[in-house]
Amino acid sequence: SDLAAPLPTMPVCFRCPINQEIMTDPVVAADGITYERENIVAYLGSGRCVSPVTNKPMTSRDLVPNTALKQAIMSYKDLHAGAEQLQ
Repeated sequence: SDLAAPLPTMPVCFRCPINQEIMTDPVVAADGITYERENIVAYLGSGRCVSPVTNKPMTSRDLVPNTALKQAIMSYKDLHAGAEQLQ
C-alpha cells in the first residue's frame, strides 16, 4: 500500500446544511435531510415550521438519529487522525 496516497476529501454530507460545520450528532428531520441535532432543534424551536433546505412545510418535529452517518464521520476523522500521526 502507498502511504503517500492522498486521503479522500471530506464528503459534503458530513456538514450540517444550517451552519456548514462537521456534524457530531446527525439526525434526520421530517424533510428527509440530515442536520446537526443542536442546529435543527434551535431552528425548529424558534417557531419555524418549514425546512431550512427546501422551504417546504415540515410535517413533524420528530428527529431520528442518523447512526450510519455518525459512524462514517467518526471513521473519516479517525482515518485522518491516524494519517497525521504517521507524518
